[in-house]
Amino acid sequence: MLPRPLRYFTRIANDFLGNSALYSIHGVGAAPVYSMALGVGFYGGLAWDSTTSSFYAIASESFGVSTLYRFSLGGSGPAALFDLGRDETYMYSSLTVAQEPVPEPGRWLAVVAGLVGLAVRRIRRENSNW
Repeated sequence: MLPRPLRYFTRIANDFLGNSALYSIHGVGAAPVYSMALGVGFYGGLAWDSTTSSFYAIASESFGVSTLYRFSLGGSGPAALFDLGRDETYMYSSLTVAQEPVPEPGRWLAVVAGLVGLAVRRIRRENSNW
């Protein structure tokens, strides 16, 4: 029997002053472990991008200005990417990192087979002219 995979979760927690921190949870039912301080106002979503090994999070000020941040666990802290707007639309939003679709191997095989077929047809046509 194969061992069950270990589950790993991350979450943002805020205190009563709005200070935000990233916590990790290793395994089901485990206690949260402090990972790093983020700053103030990270009430929005948290997303992981495996291609860049980065987290993305939304921070909102009390005046409604929301900003998208990127950070990694080994980095110095969140870096602002761009402002999202000056309303409260994004304050409690969720985030998702979307991956570009990768062409299927079957599609590549069909393209290559078609090119080989065209090359064989051309060679046969050139040889039949002799």
